[in-house]
Amino acid sequence: MNSSSLISLASLNPGNNFDNLNEGFPADNRRQRKEIIRYIEYVYITAMIFWVLLIVVLQLYETDVIGLLILLVPFASFAFGYFNSYYINEQVEEYVFQNNYFSVGLLITLPLLTWINREYSNPERRKKFTSILVMAIILIMFSILDIWVPLEILSVIKHLHSVLQTTALILLIYALYMFYIECPSGILC
Repeated sequence: MNSSSLISLASLNPGNNFDNLNEGFPADNRRQRKEIIRYIEYVYITAMIFWVLLIVVLQLYETDVIGLLILLVPFASFAFGYFNSYYINEQVEEYVFQNNYFSVGLLITLPLLTWINREYSNPERRKKFTSILVMAIILIMFSILDIWVPLEILSVIKHLHSVLQTTALILLIYALYMFYIECPSGILC
């Protein structure tokens, strides 16, 4: 996908009518805000493409209807972020990102997830479950990573961290759902 197709995708956002953007602000700030909104939109477009690749590579599409609904959650989340990027301001970001202990909490749950992984007696299922867990852990580790950027684009980094956490969380929800569907009695499967 080249940059012109990303730009054309970004122009689909109805909020991109920048005529009334930050009325009363100097022109430089309005231009800078337009750029930040475009970058945030690119983060969400890239996230959707990455999610499709993960579904294909990890073969997550081999599931039932509920599993497919779980896999649709990131699309909905990313589309919601994309279409609302025009309306997001610093107060919204501060509220959403103020108490984000998700990454630390998820790392604490790793022993539980490895215990569940031992329950699989089928090597093929175990490999798939392990692949999903490892990918989720990698994404969480990337979301914890601090990226030092100028204040002007800090907002983009916050959205990138949110995308990584959303993706990791849905991978874990999907993995747990598939485990309990395949092992309903709680015995070795």
